Amino acid sequence: MWAMLRDISRQVKWEINGHLDYMSDEDWKDTLTAGMQNELRIAKGLRGGFVSLGVRTSEQSKRWLSNFIEFLYSFGAEHDVVWSEPIDVPGWVR
Repeated sequence: MWAMLRDISRQVKWEINGHLDYMSDEDWKDTLTAGMQNELRIAKGLRGGFVSLGVRTSEQSKRWLSNFIEFLYSFGAEHDVVWSEPIDVPGWVR
């Protein structure tokens, strides 16, 4: 998860206080985990809402984390992220 968040943080600019800028791995974690929830904060959310910082991934189930990883892949594909680690999915050809 953190390698994926690092890739996103290095490649995707996001609107912060009205300006496009790069965010830290941690800020992306907060933004993307909020995208899995019903977003609740000041920063622009993934689907037009607001970001709720502080969702704890350590408190989520394995199923939620698996869905979150899939969500990261989907977000990355939408934003042309090149993953630094190979995707290890049976049948996936790179």
